[in-house]
Amino acid sequence: MGNIGNDAKLSSIDSIKQLKGCCEKGSKAQGLHQLKLYLSRFGYLNYQNTLDHGNTEDENFDNELEAALKSYQDYYRLNATGTLDGPTISQMVKPRCGLPDKKPYIHGSKSPRIVPHFKFFPPTFRWPASKAQYTYAFSPNYPAKHIPPVDRAFNQWAIGTHFFKFSKIPDFKHADLKISFEKRKHGDVDFDGPGLTLAHAFAPTDGRLHFDIEESWSDGPKTDYMSFDLESAAVHEIGHLFGLDHSDDPNAIMFATMDPGVKKGLNADDIKGIKRIRERLRTAQSRQKSYADRRRSDLEFQVGDRVLLKVSPWKGVIRFRKRGKLGPRYIGPFTVLARVGKVAYRLELPAVLGQIHSTFHVSQLRKCLADETAHIPLDDIQVDESLNYVERPVAVIDRKVKRLRRREIGIVKVQWQHRKGSEWTWEPEAEMREHYPELFSD
Repeated sequence: MGNIGNDAKLSSIDSIKQLKGCCEKGSKAQGLHQLKLYLSRFGYLNYQNTLDHGNTEDENFDNELEAALKSYQDYYRLNATGTLDGPTISQMVKPRCGLPDKKPYIHGSKSPRIVPHFKFFPPTFRWPASKAQYTYAFSPNYPAKHIPPVDRAFNQWAIGTHFFKFSKIPDFKHADLKISFEKRKHGDVDFDGPGLTLAHAFAPTDGRLHFDIEESWSDGPKTDYMSFDLESAAVHEIGHLFGLDHSDDPNAIMFATMDPGVKKGLNADDIKGIKRIRERLRTAQSRQKSYADRRRSDLEFQVGDRVLLKVSPWKGVIRFRKRGKLGPRYIGPFTVLARVGKVAYRLELPAVLGQIHSTFHVSQLRKCLADETAHIPLDDIQVDESLNYVERPVAVIDRKVKRLRRREIGIVKVQWQHRKGSEWTWEPEAEMREHYPELFSD
């Protein structure tokens, strides 16, 4: 996961409140460590949780902290003094979304692209260009009374975009978008109990949306001091699910903070942002179609030609509850028996592939050349009716430690059964040891 930011636990925001009026560059005060953790979590400061690094008393107001405060103040349209003044503290203690305002994202990737006030996640985080219909589901223990506000939130986006369509299904495991209530430590980024962080969602194509169960949620605005409108929060988080980052427009639903007792909906800035995403998806879809059309016109076969058939290898290890897909390989050769329409061909298949329909789109075929490095013997694999087969690892050829912000994980370089030369992947060592202990000598 990696697109929500530093998961350092925030202790009481009271320690930051007590800093009011007493802190500027060069000073030292109790609570500055917590201030640095706050600014780090929300993307303004590169600061590790020093509890993990043997330094628990980093309470110095240094140049980096001053620069981070100025950046925070500028983002929220405050007076960028670089000191911790009253308006800055008031902004910091407001309940908010758990996603940072500024990144690095995974692997220190580039900052979000800015268009007017709305922003996009990096272009690697997006749904397939052809996908406009999405399913969503609620976790089995999701409170029934909190379902209607989220239904209405999806409807807001459907009406506002005239492009995305949503359907609710009971199958939580296989839904595109998964909504649940979570508490404190729940497997990704911790919630902090009543107060600061209300919810978080994950950039495309993860699909998870979590609300903090310890917050006071309402269906519609209430006058309670700390009651939050669930529909408003859901509209905000759904924007993240589709690639919108935080807006610096306080009137936008994608603004990071949320006031209790207030109901917000989509405004012009939000609609512009999602329409831009729609345009990008359509452009990509058009580009893909043009490429496919060119390929169809360029690639033709004659009856009697020998061709190879594309199959999709799947890693035997289940990664993050999803099957990992490797690059395509090819089986054959097979003889072309007939052309079917303009872009398909019927092949002569052996009995072992009797469960597979014998007609294939031209995109699944390639000419059989003398030197076929991607060709694998049909006897070596078992292909299912969807032209998939399971690829097995054969060797661990290297190991290294991947350092994240708060922990280290071992990863291993894996050679797969039908991969050649430099075709290998890095996999989590723990998963490989669990599923394939025979690959390890220790």
